[in-house]
Amino acid sequence: MHGKIEEVTLPVKQVDIIVSEWMGYCLLYEAMLDSVLYARDKYLAPDGLSMKPSVLPIIRRPCLLITFIVVPSECKILIAAVHDPDYMNDYVNYWDHVYGFKMSAMKDKIREDVIITHLPGDSLASEPVAFCHLPLHTVTTKDLVFTKPFKLTIKRDILSLDGFVVYFDNFFSTSRDQAIPDDARAESWKDSKGGVSFTTASGHKETHWRQGILLVEEGKNVPVKAGEVLKGTITYRKRSSNSRELEMEVSWSGVGSAEKQLWIMC
Repeated sequence: MHGKIEEVTLPVKQVDIIVSEWMGYCLLYEAMLDSVLYARDKYLAPDGLSMKPSVLPIIRRPCLLITFIVVPSECKILIAAVHDPDYMNDYVNYWDHVYGFKMSAMKDKIREDVIITHLPGDSLASEPVAFCHLPLHTVTTKDLVFTKPFKLTIKRDILSLDGFVVYFDNFFSTSRDQAIPDDARAESWKDSKGGVSFTTASGHKETHWRQGILLVEEGKNVPVKAGEVLKGTITYRKRSSNSRELEMEVSWSGVGSAEKQLWIMC
């Protein structure tokens, strides 16, 4: 059947498995999870499972269909501070002198868009912290628009706070009732029951999603000392002009005056 799940009527009342590839940049770009949650609430059997297609191996035997299912039970979205002079020189300051031409006008909007790229691990000026946990069997569409607090401790002296990086971890437990610890990180999570996880973090294997880079405006990119703490909030919301697009707003303080900035992912 072709059509939006919200608009078609399936010929069954319930299904056992929902297969969907819904994850976008910074996890929620393009608002594809909304449709999965709609299908989950309307069609998924009470003991059914919602999953990604790439983790559905099926073994067929005579008169027997065995399906081994790994479930994306929880996602965490994380944020960290960024200081990366090489990136800034190669992709931002580069426009000041391009083969003898001054093209600084190209930089006007560069700090307004969420930049999707893959940073090396040493670009991070703080340890990442998880600001949003999404348990996928219980989360609702209302939970996908939020303002969450965070606190970042700078781990070394940096000449400038170049921006923030946002990425996500995915956890695949063996039971929909299994709780993922709040402090769990995908790159180090060990599950005795056989669950697995993967990260889209800087410094790890590059994935399709890479990371979202939020470059702060000039004047806000001040030096920060090791041990200083940045406290703030981050907001995710759909754009009023296009619900598939994402607005990300960060407020922070701890180095001079309080700051706020909005980025767009179109």
